[in-house]
Amino acid sequence: MLISLLISCITVPTPSGEFRVNSQAPGPMRVVVFPTTCEPADTCSQLRLGRLDGTLAQELEFDGYTLIDGVSLVAEARTREDGDASLKLLGEELLRVQATGQEGSLFVDLPPEARRALLKEARADGVLRTTVRMGAMETNSGVAQYRLLTAQAKLGVGEDETNAWVARCTRMGSRIDNVNRHDVKNFDVTLDWLGTCLVEQIRSS
Repeated sequence: MLISLLISCITVPTPSGEFRVNSQAPGPMRVVVFPTTCEPADTCSQLRLGRLDGTLAQELEFDGYTLIDGVSLVAEARTREDGDASLKLLGEELLRVQATGQEGSLFVDLPPEARRALLKEARADGVLRTTVRMGAMETNSGVAQYRLLTAQAKLGVGEDETNAWVARCTRMGSRIDNVNRHDVKNFDVTLDWLGTCLVEQIRSS
């Protein structure tokens, strides 16, 4: 009974979403997409980020976006004799870090020359990046363990990656469901909710 009372007293932030759009932003377009990155890296092994990637890809394609897999594009460019030198370098680095599961982090801050080559190679208009940040562990007398997850999807257009739009959503998640907190679900369910929330924010523009 005491444990249930302690858990029920924890204040859980209300799930939320927000969206910012450039008034000059174009509509659906061809975009290069990279795997979702997560911070801090030492906490992210608990998350199956592919769930978020899958939700975004499915819904954006339904809305008319053409998505190009950036990892595959870079990997293929590495082996082509006429491939761009900057993409070849990215391809070599990709081979080195793929085993860590953090290959998406390679593309967070692309050098200008690589960004230009990437858009040209893909005949794309922009680059879509998605990140998830896990907040610090929150506990109550050692009973409950929750983390605030914040997901952000940002579409940058052109060589300078001018923001077309940015969507952000937050929700509390936990390693396992807790029957005493129906508003806090396991990380898989939380990622599904975050993906749906991001899509809703994008469509609200």
